[in-house]
Amino acid sequence: MTPDGLLILHVCVCLLCVCCVPSGESLHFTCRALDDKDAKALSALAALQPTKCTLIVSINLSHNHLGDAGAVALGTALAGGAPALRKLLLHENRIGDVGVTAIAAAMRPSGAPGLRDVRLSFNAVGGAGMAAVADAFSSGGATELQELHASANTIGDAGLAALAAQLNAAPRLQVLALGSSSGGNLVGDDGARALVLALGAMEARAHGKLTINLKNNKLTPAGEAVLDEVGSAHPTLHIACRSIGARVDLGDDASPPSSQLNSREATPLTTPSEKPPESP
Repeated sequence: MTPDGLLILHVCVCLLCVCCVPSGESLHFTCRALDDKDAKALSALAALQPTKCTLIVSINLSHNHLGDAGAVALGTALAGGAPALRKLLLHENRIGDVGVTAIAAAMRPSGAPGLRDVRLSFNAVGGAGMAAVADAFSSGGATELQELHASANTIGDAGLAALAAQLNAAPRLQVLALGSSSGGNLVGDDGARALVLALGAMEARAHGKLTINLKNNKLTPAGEAVLDEVGSAHPTLHIACRSIGARVDLGDDASPPSSQLNSREATPLTTPSEKPPESP
């Protein structure tokens, strides 16, 4: 079959799928080996519908083969207006920064500002993708967001820092997962420093406790200890950063060697209430 014929077949299959889903319900196509052609076809068909994407409340395309091209097509369709969308589940695909940037653009107020649950775990997302999500936060696109899952990607310190700086723009956020028992990211102590600073400026959480999961990242025991302390001192915050079996007790008199702070002579991690010692 020619490529054009294959694309037509994709469109026909997707049309049948869309027509079988009542308006105001969900588009759930998980574990179907869907690829970018399928995502493009679905997105093109959505744009041709009289109501476009305005009545869809949930999209689950997890456990497929979607890459950046498919995510860009989907993000472009949603950016045209998806006010009823509450869940966008894209975990376990092959989406990178380009695709997530398009998805982030769809989170802005003109797209799908009512999203409550976004799942991007087990993809290929890096710092640029998280920076785009943070920009969406700052533009007012996360006022209803309750859960953001992005574990098992390649997000580093800059990505966490960008998100942490916009926590006040996501007042209902209850779960920020850049780690899990199954896989983490590349966040190290520099990211922990940025998070500690941001938490020091975080406003009171009026909509419940915020849980930040950083398990299986690149934190040193010193970084984990400080995050533990910050989390335990904040009544509406929980930070999970220690992998199972990886807890290290430094003891009251123990001080971590400089190699535990990214092997550099950096300012030690401190809680917001602490001040570095003055030079003699």
